[in-house]
Amino acid sequence: MAMRLEGDVSEVQRARRDVSRVLAAWRIPRAIDDALLVANELVANALVHTGGDGIELVATYGDGLLLVEVRDASDEPPSPVADAGLDVCGRGLAMVHALSSDWGWTRRAEGGKSTWALLAVRRAESPKRRVEPREGCS
Repeated sequence: MAMRLEGDVSEVQRARRDVSRVLAAWRIPRAIDDALLVANELVANALVHTGGDGIELVATYGDGLLLVEVRDASDEPPSPVADAGLDVCGRGLAMVHALSSDWGWTRRAEGGKSTWALLAVRRAESPKRRVEPREGCS
């Protein structure tokens, strides 16, 4: 899944909605809450700290791992707040760290950066079909 985002905070809601749909289609509903929070924080950080130009949200799934990646035009690394105390702001990357197996950022060859989080997830099992015994069988 890949989507371009405009430089507006309303895009956070659209990103959440689209990620939720994709995770449901990929049959990994147990990961939806954590993945939505991670995507929300990464998108919001990109919008707030980079001016919102050229933001792209990418999600990929394979081998039990969900990668949530936000690409933006800024070369500045994300800067987690060491201790946000009672502040309302500044907790986003700490939440990403707490909810993901790993997270980080890389500079992109074409400029800008990619901030990513990796979540260990499992697909929902297919519902088991109940087999009724045939008449006369015990």
